[in-house]
Amino acid sequence: MFTNFARSMGKVVAVERHSSVIELGIQVHQSLCAQFNVGAHVIVDGMKLSVSRCSGDVFYCQFDQALSLSTLSNLTVASFVHVFLVDIAASFENSRAVCGRIDFQSHIRSMVSDNEQVLIELSVPVEHDWLNKLRVDTYLAVNGIKGIVCEIDNCARVMTVSIAATTNNTQVLNMKFVGDQVNIEIERLSSKALKAVDERLSETLGELYPTFQQLLKLQGTSMESLAFRAKAKLHQNTEDTKQTREHASLEHVDVSTC
Repeated sequence: MFTNFARSMGKVVAVERHSSVIELGIQVHQSLCAQFNVGAHVIVDGMKLSVSRCSGDVFYCQFDQALSLSTLSNLTVASFVHVFLVDIAASFENSRAVCGRIDFQSHIRSMVSDNEQVLIELSVPVEHDWLNKLRVDTYLAVNGIKGIVCEIDNCARVMTVSIAATTNNTQVLNMKFVGDQVNIEIERLSSKALKAVDERLSETLGELYPTFQQLLKLQGTSMESLAFRAKAKLHQNTEDTKQTREHASLEHVDVSTC
């Protein structure tokens, strides 16, 4: 699953707007801020930013709202955000590291929780045909919090995401309400893995490979999308096999008991 690192709740204490550029001042736990250096990468509500300066337990970062798909443009003083440091090496080596690249914004439709998980029903935008790209068991991040898609309603254009009910996750999610917008990042395969698949297909198809690439474009899909579907299918087959074995084991126990 996605990998998170040193994390904290953050409180926005300053918002400066300079044309399209916004500078945020965010107060975090002092032990976390002590790890920040100018130029360090942090994830704020799922979006990767660079630390421009620090002052006590407050760090500052800037971003161009014209280039941002995130909810950060709507933050005001006293807003709470989810903050964590990024391990750059791991983000390249681990295909499930949070990259801080927002794919789209989503509205919270409902949210229920128990001792084990938080189930959030989220809207799926029409743009970029995300509904056809998402699959059950797809990993994603909601404001930087790792989760997994457990249900998709194509008619209502909503997905249900399961998030572990850890103390940190619950603390962040308790700040959100039905109707609020959140940032969504969909897990992608590492560039290294995609390159390996691409090279293998090129070797196998030979002269037909360019034609295969054109067909993908005509179908409005990509190598990554195909890989996601194959991965989801493999996961489902694994689960089906596991359930079949468990069922067979139970039948064996029943027969032995008799």
